[in-house]
Amino acid sequence: MAKSDPQLLDLSGMDNRENAISRASHGCSQGYTAVAKRHMSKQTTLTAEFMLFGSFVSRMRGLHEWVTREIVNNNPHAVLPLIRAWVETITIGLYVLRNPGYAKFLMEGPGDS
Repeated sequence: MAKSDPQLLDLSGMDNRENAISRASHGCSQGYTAVAKRHMSKQTTLTAEFMLFGSFVSRMRGLHEWVTREIVNNNPHAVLPLIRAWVETITIGLYVLRNPGYAKFLMEGPGDS
């Protein structure tokens, strides 16, 4: 595998703090609501998997909003754990999409006890 050149983060659109915060929070609630409506409106019955998906979307939206709130409040000690929780939620959600059987494990646990 060839080593690629490092990709630098393009911050050219982030000329000031207010602009960066505005871009990070722009459409946050509407974006998550659109995802929920697009996928959840197709469901005709209320299943455990349906509720699990709804909880993922709700948690991601809340974490996203809390991250931007804590950035505004200059609280990096809260921002980093919130970002970690957001990434973990995305990771578990993507894993469940690729391995639907894992949803049952998340909801019921590893065994009968």
